[in-house]
Amino acid sequence: MALPLKHIYPVCGSNLGGLSVIRVIPVANVVAIPDSIGGIIQQPLQLLDDTNYADIFFPIGEGSYEEPQAEDEHGTFFKQKLKTFIPKDGPEFYDIYAALTGIKAIALYQDNNGFTKVVGSKDFPLSFSTDLNTGRRTRDTNGTDLVLSGDSDIRAPFYLHAEIIPDNTRKRFSAGFTFGFRRT
Repeated sequence: MALPLKHIYPVCGSNLGGLSVIRVIPVANVVAIPDSIGGIIQQPLQLLDDTNYADIFFPIGEGSYEEPQAEDEHGTFFKQKLKTFIPKDGPEFYDIYAALTGIKAIALYQDNNGFTKVVGSKDFPLSFSTDLNTGRRTRDTNGTDLVLSGDSDIRAPFYLHAEIIPDNTRKRFSAGFTFGFRRT
């Protein structure tokens, strides 16, 4: 097989690691995800209800995305994993975590360079899980790891339709979630 005539050059300029925000959309709310062309979705997602989603905010430096490539008897696939940490456990989080538990979803994430990607699909939805850790010592951090994970037959495509958070507007940790979120 011939490789495409493209070269990979090092990125010049700023290249910030980490994520700014994760938007969780129940897969039952997704009518269609437009096809990506060259790894880019240029049309808006088609949703039953444009307000049925949850935005998850977290401290700077606490959100990440991993997408290792793997192989099995069916071919190549990608193990997709969004992970963040919400500091402090408290009663205000109980109903939120309960609403997300067991949900099948897709997610949009915006990285700290301002790029947005779509993770998961109707055929390969993400699953949500939590891991509370109070720590053992007083200097340990009490909080919950939130994970959205799943396998996909494609890499997560870029999404050019909209930014979740306009560039440079979020300067510090804004705790919690915004919810218009409903089980469908």
